Order: sequence, then structure tokens, then C-alpha cells
Amino acid sequence: MRPKVCALASTPRSGTHFLRFTLDNHPQMSWAGEFFRTDIKRNIRETRIQSYVYNGLSSTAIDQFKYVGFVWHLTFDTDLHYSAVDKFIVLERKHKLAQFTSIQIAVKTGIWRVPENKVNYKNTQKIQIDLEQYFKFLDTYNSAYNEFKKTGVEYKTVYYEDLCNDFNRTTKSIQEFLELDYFKIKRGDLQKQEHRPLKEIITNYEDIKKYDGFYKI
Repeated sequence: MRPKVCALASTPRSGTHFLRFTLDNHPQMSWAGEFFRTDIKRNIRETRIQSYVYNGLSSTAIDQFKYVGFVWHLTFDTDLHYSAVDKFIVLERKHKLAQFTSIQIAVKTGIWRVPENKVNYKNTQKIQIDLEQYFKFLDTYNSAYNEFKKTGVEYKTVYYEDLCNDFNRTTKSIQEFLELDYFKIKRGDLQKQEHRPLKEIITNYEDIKKYDGFYKI
């Protein structure tokens, strides 16, 4: 039986790669990263998954799986039609200010994922948040999710905070949605970049926090 296709639809700094690496630990799934960027080097397995999703080219390397998956960033342009995907997992963050802060820190440092050789990596950078930029971020990202949910495709929404705080229950619910045999999945091998509370990162935290009404800081 040919594998079905699952896409992890999200926006940057939503915990996308943490969930992708986690799901790749399920014996019935094989995952690739982002498809809609030309600056990423893919290994042979990821290239085969991409060829399968785009052109239906199968191989013995992926035929053994029930699902193959990839990352679909909602803010990137693509020529891939939604019909190429059987099921979507929509990953969001409840804490929008934390997501925006994470983006700003990554842009400032140029580090989007902790290098494997930096086991005890700790960020010490601080930022000042511009309200106009924050509101633009909210409009852009909320619109991206809302437009996707209007497409009528089959999807399950997962929140990054639930994945972190109730990992086993959240990953079990994903497996149920995909109709996979239950497997106690191991967490994705990815180091978290930021552990500090926002008030230690944002220099104008007291001014900005009142605008973050969606999620209690």
C-alpha cells in the first residue's frame, strides 16, 4: 500500500521542527522538512518524499510507511495544491508574544536552530518590541491560519504549549487523528533555544504586556 501524505502546517517559531522530529520517531511515519524553500539541502530520504508528494514517484525507502510528511509553512508561496495532502496537522502557539519574540531574537542572532555542537547553548540577547511590528505580525499570522482553515481540507489543530506541557496526551491524539497504531513516541531531538521568561528578554516588557491579551503572561 502506498503511504498517505501528511503536512504540518504552521508559521515560523511555532515549534514546527520539534513536532516534525517527534513524529519522525513513529515507526509508521517518515518526515521531511520544509518544501517551499530553495536554500535547504535535503538528504536522499527527504528528496524521495518530495518526489512522491509532488510527482507520485514511489520508492522502497518510503513504501514501508503508512504516512510520509513534510512541513508546510503557511506564510511561504507554493505551487503545491492542497489535494496532494491527505491530512494536515495545524500547529499554532497560544502565546503570540512569545512567538514574535522568538522570531525577533532569531533574526537578531542569525540562529534559528541551536547548533548540535553547542549542548549548553544559552541566549543572552535582549530586544525592544515595536508595537507596530507586533500588530503587523498578529495580522499576518492570524490571516494565514484563517485562510488555510477556509480551504475545507481535513486538519487537526495542535498547540505548541500543549505539546510541551502534556506531551504524551497530545502526541496520542495526533496518532488517533492519523489512524496510526499507538506508539509511545520519543520527543524530537531538538534543543530549545530560549528558557528565559519574557520579562528578562523584552526591555519594554511592562509597556508591551498589556497588548498580549490572548494569553496570560
